[in-house]
Amino acid sequence: MKFCRSKLPAYWIPKSVVFGPLPKTATGKIQKHLLRARTKEMGPLKKSKL
Repeated sequence: MKFCRSKLPAYWIPKSVVFGPLPKTATGKIQKHLLRARTKEMGPLKKSKL
C-alpha cells in the first residue's frame, strides 16, 4: 500500500487487497461471478492501516 500511495493518485489507491486462489473454469478463465459472490459474503470493507 505504501508503494501505491507514493505512485498513484488518491482515487486510484485500493481500499483493500485480498489474496487467495482464484476460482477458474476448466479452460483457465477466472469465474468473476464467484468472486463477486465472495465479495458480498465478506461484508463491508475495512480501511487498511498500512
